[in-house]
Amino acid sequence: MFKSEYNVIKKSGLFDEDYYYRMYEDVKGTNLEAIKHYIECGWKGGKNPSDKYDTKDYVDTNKDVRDANVNP
Repeated sequence: MFKSEYNVIKKSGLFDEDYYYRMYEDVKGTNLEAIKHYIECGWKGGKNPSDKYDTKDYVDTNKDVRDANVNP
């Protein structure tokens, strides 16, 4: 599952590693690649993968995703 999520996010063009590190400086101290952090816990905390995608807005708009508690 992790590998497929990673590939989907990577290919989407909606993940900006520089943005993620710049916006969430706490991630730098985790020793995780930014995209891996997003997959493991970032989306659950409402972190955005870029300025082109709002995690909270997507989850709020798509209640099926929210109810399934899956990575949007």
